[in-house]
Amino acid sequence: VHSESYVGKDFFTKWTFFNTQDPSKGHVEYVDYPGAVASKLVGASDDEVFMSADMHSVVDTKKSRRSLRLQSTKTYGAGLFVIKVKHVPTGCGVWPAFWMYGEDSDHKWPAWGEYDIIEGVHKATVVRTALHTNSGCDQSGVIAGKDFSTTWTKGDTKNADNCDVKAQGQFKNQGCSQEGPAASFGAELNLKGGGTWAAEWDPAAGGHFRTWFWPDGSEPEDLRRKEPEISSWGKPYSYFTLKAPACSPSHFQNLRLVFTLNLCGDLAEVHYNESCPEFAKRMSCQELIQKHPETLKDAFWQIRTLDVYMPQLPPNAGPDATAASPRPTTPAPPAPPKPAAAKPATAALPGKPVGVAPPGRPLAVVSPTKPVPPIAKPAAAAQPGKPAAPPAESAVAVPPAKPAAAALPGKPAPPAKPAAATFPGKLPIAGPAPKPPVADLLGKPAPGPVKPAVAAKPAAKPDAIAALPVAAAASTQPAMPPAAVPSEQFTPPPTEPPTTHPPAAPWPPTTKPRMVFMQASDAEAPSSPPTP
Repeated sequence: VHSESYVGKDFFTKWTFFNTQDPSKGHVEYVDYPGAVASKLVGASDDEVFMSADMHSVVDTKKSRRSLRLQSTKTYGAGLFVIKVKHVPTGCGVWPAFWMYGEDSDHKWPAWGEYDIIEGVHKATVVRTALHTNSGCDQSGVIAGKDFSTTWTKGDTKNADNCDVKAQGQFKNQGCSQEGPAASFGAELNLKGGGTWAAEWDPAAGGHFRTWFWPDGSEPEDLRRKEPEISSWGKPYSYFTLKAPACSPSHFQNLRLVFTLNLCGDLAEVHYNESCPEFAKRMSCQELIQKHPETLKDAFWQIRTLDVYMPQLPPNAGPDATAASPRPTTPAPPAPPKPAAAKPATAALPGKPVGVAPPGRPLAVVSPTKPVPPIAKPAAAAQPGKPAAPPAESAVAVPPAKPAAAALPGKPAPPAKPAAATFPGKLPIAGPAPKPPVADLLGKPAPGPVKPAVAAKPAAKPDAIAALPVAAAASTQPAMPPAAVPSEQFTPPPTEPPTTHPPAAPWPPTTKPRMVFMQASDAEAPSSPPTP
């Protein structure tokens, strides 16, 4: 059932902003929310969201270009994630991605896995969809053309069909990767008005990740009605099994949604020479990003829809039903930045991409309304004296069943709560809640002399039902007020010094998307913040 619609004026209240150095070695300065507003890098309206890098300034050689990296305050354990994109970032030096990621201080990447839904570098016109895990997630039994409609991405000496980031015959951290349909990324996608992705994570009933893509205007009617009928969509372009022994569903837990707009960085550097020879023979990727903002005219996201659908408890669920995935013992804090590749550029060949490398150091996050201390760093990169960020709430789970109360004369026994349902191939519609049982004695007195009432023995405690994150929990961080302003002109935050960057010109230079930019004053925390 439909659980969340992200796009709206309050979009940025549901995300945290990274604002520290990119461990993927990108030539970026990730800014916090007030900085993004002041630099006109973000905007939102009721039906569209805009996120960009700085596309206008010439950057000093000792500085990096301002850009964005956002992560949802909610975590998920299953679901269908539908995103309709009008424009994806593209161009030489640009490395955007929309992905899901899980990690906390006790489960370092890739213990809880990674699901890359949309990713590409430079001038790519075909999207790539991938998984990243520890050992034990082999997809070699998944057949291209049979289980999914496209092809495997090439590894070093074999297909990239093993999700293990250390798999033999694949590039370091490549994971298992599949190609998207033609014109599913980059300039070709943008010229056709964008497209829609539906990414299904079903760890229980189906046991798989499946991803579909439709060019703009060709998405199924059921998606337009927000009543998805997955069984009618045909073969996905990407499919990964989550069935043992090939790949256990436990490889993926507590994932968050992430948007990145990286510039250069390890993965982009590897493909720079082959993808952008017209610049590569004259300058490095970093020099291009610093001195030539005119090449970044397409370095922005325009999002029309981002909806989440979750499994629904059936009305007749019994007490022994189990959840799609277990609730974590420790809530997941904000995930660290996306890992990057480490393969040298000289070894890169066309059609052989490199995966992403594990994070060298985690990033601190900043709420749209209130700064948060840095999250706990990995053991290898830990710095003494820096506190970890308070963990955000994990997905809300169905609470364990309470012991049944003893039945007393004339009083009905309380009803048992329904158990969590497994995730079906087709998302059901919510049905009526089960009715409580009829009282055993119906309040009728026993015949004959009235005897003193004897308390009944407590009923046996039922087995606890495994928790299912059927709905994602919101962060404990205070929410930012909705970003609705009457003007498209920005007013610098009154509490912050003026930015040292040159003033930004309107974006893009030729076509202006429909939306309302948020004022810098929106970044101030209200006395009574609305609930996202």
